Amino acid sequence: MMADDTYAPDNKTQITIEFGSFIAFFMIATVIGFWIMGNAGMFTDNTLLLYWLLYVILNVVYIGFAGMFIFVKTLSDKLFVYLHNFDFSFIQNNGLFSIPKDNILYKIFKSFWLSLLLWHVLLSPLLLLQFALPRETAILLLPVGRQTVFPIVALLGYIFFNIFPASTGETGILAMLNSLLKTGTLKISKNNRKISTWIAIILIPLFSGFMWLSLHGFVAQGQELNQQAHFVFGVEQGLLMEMTGSVAPAIALHNLNLFYDGIQGYVGQYEFLRFAIPLTIILLWVGMILIYTRLQKKR
Repeated sequence: MMADDTYAPDNKTQITIEFGSFIAFFMIATVIGFWIMGNAGMFTDNTLLLYWLLYVILNVVYIGFAGMFIFVKTLSDKLFVYLHNFDFSFIQNNGLFSIPKDNILYKIFKSFWLSLLLWHVLLSPLLLLQFALPRETAILLLPVGRQTVFPIVALLGYIFFNIFPASTGETGILAMLNSLLKTGTLKISKNNRKISTWIAIILIPLFSGFMWLSLHGFVAQGQELNQQAHFVFGVEQGLLMEMTGSVAPAIALHNLNLFYDGIQGYVGQYEFLRFAIPLTIILLWVGMILIYTRLQKKR
């Protein structure tokens, strides 16, 4: 393989820093979460403790996998990893359209943290659909299955630890499995990114659907709301990964799913949330459009 055909991102220094900050976030949040839940007496229930440890282990496995195959030179030449590599994405390699490198969106999508933030905003209207659509339809977009809930008293703490470390752990393992398939498409196409991405945009979402059924079925132990919804949710995550070459949008989608799961029990108790959540989403979109417009005018 030629040196410039490595599967590591070309902005490796930036991704190294961002990946390091993600590890730091994971470690700090894990310690704080363990301390809060321990003081709240949550771990007197051994099941909660085991779930917490399982999610932590899933995160560690993905972090170790991604770190090795991106930042170790001899390994980054052998395996593509869905951590964050926008230049390997379907958006940039489909041959029909792409984002120019001088566009502000390209610079955002090249950054893991900025991309993660943007995708939370871009996907946030799904929360509005959850409130607006009939439940049978809504769960096909965000399948609100019964995740293991950590009953922390504080509202924000409850919501946060309903999301983390479950979302990054489960989605990380899915990204790890998808990485193997993506590497296979690159090998078959002899590292032709255009051919590879067209194969992957079909195979990876379908593969993700079936893998998500197995992965989430193992973790949730039969607590899923329905199998069809979780298959679709896996497909959605796989599609987002291949579209962007990144795990960031899939994590954002999973975060929004678990956020809705965590908040829905409070919506009935605090009526202002019925207005606050849609208003916040609208303001985020308006702000995003204004910022993008202003940045484009400056160029």
